[in-house]
Amino acid sequence: MSVIRNDIIKVKKTNIELIKSALKAHPESTKAQIAALTGISVVTCGKILNELKKTGEVLEGAHINTGCGRPATTFRFNANYASVACLFLWSDRGRLELVSEIADLIGQVIFSEVTALHVIDYNVLEQKVDLLLRKQPSIQAIAIGVPGTVHNGVISSSYLLPLNGMALQEKLSAAFPHVQIMVESAARAAAYGYSLSENITSEDICAYFFIPTSVRTGRSPHEILTPATPLSESESKTKPLLIDVGLVCDHKIIRGASGLAGSMGLFLPPDLYGEIPAEVIANLFSMLIPILNPRTIAVTGSGLTEERLQHVRMLCEDYLSPEYLPQLKLRPDCRQDYANGLTLIALQMLSCGIELVQKRI
Repeated sequence: MSVIRNDIIKVKKTNIELIKSALKAHPESTKAQIAALTGISVVTCGKILNELKKTGEVLEGAHINTGCGRPATTFRFNANYASVACLFLWSDRGRLELVSEIADLIGQVIFSEVTALHVIDYNVLEQKVDLLLRKQPSIQAIAIGVPGTVHNGVISSSYLLPLNGMALQEKLSAAFPHVQIMVESAARAAAYGYSLSENITSEDICAYFFIPTSVRTGRSPHEILTPATPLSESESKTKPLLIDVGLVCDHKIIRGASGLAGSMGLFLPPDLYGEIPAEVIANLFSMLIPILNPRTIAVTGSGLTEERLQHVRMLCEDYLSPEYLPQLKLRPDCRQDYANGLTLIALQMLSCGIELVQKRI
């Protein structure tokens, strides 16, 4: 009996999210229009809309003449019912910054702030989350982006060495139990934001290369230094990934069994620091392309130019025929992709990953 009840609860949650998704895509819709969009019966739509209206998640709109009977009431999604936030660490030519944004439930940014950092540790991130929640108590989900590999909320292989080994998602979730929190790698978040903003189809694979050429690392929470500084023997065993790749397929982030998917920096020469040669980048592209066959490779990095990217493409032709090479797209400033991806991740946390999709015939 409990299994049946659980199934009923799941179906209702799915129906609620489908109706909210339909209202986000089609504002000022009638009950009959929502039923047609979602495939849910008119009676069920009416019950759910009444419940959402009571909580304030849905608002009544205008009354329209449908040509028969009484005018029909339209409904619209209340984007201000709650909000989400994203935080991400950004390193630009030796400057470390913490970017924070708050968005409404349709992804419109309502607050943005950039904070310069001289020290990075758990306390810095916890204090920033606390400040955001005080500023906007309606925040229900927060997505946090960090450089490096993230698996189950634990950070590794980050060039911000104080973060390595930190179970950031677990610690923040314990500190703020009333808020859903997810930690994601920078490359994956940016790849996700880019793939959706560029309308990359569900059949295509998108790869998003992070190739920082001017990063800074720190041995302790109170020391920040350049990658040219020699690492100790113990530090070299956990050398930070200077190249990371976000992979998206079917509008979903590819993480892999242990969160290692896209960690192309593992293939870099062990003594390589500073600017990464075009030949090395071409080698990495040429390893990835035959395996995943992406339609697009987006590339970002502070030292990259269109000319240098074209040079990389020419080098790739030494390994692969031109017809097999994907589009190479330079993203000079990936912060918008990064923020968009994290905001979308936070919004999906509230919707349980359910969204309305158009059927293809």
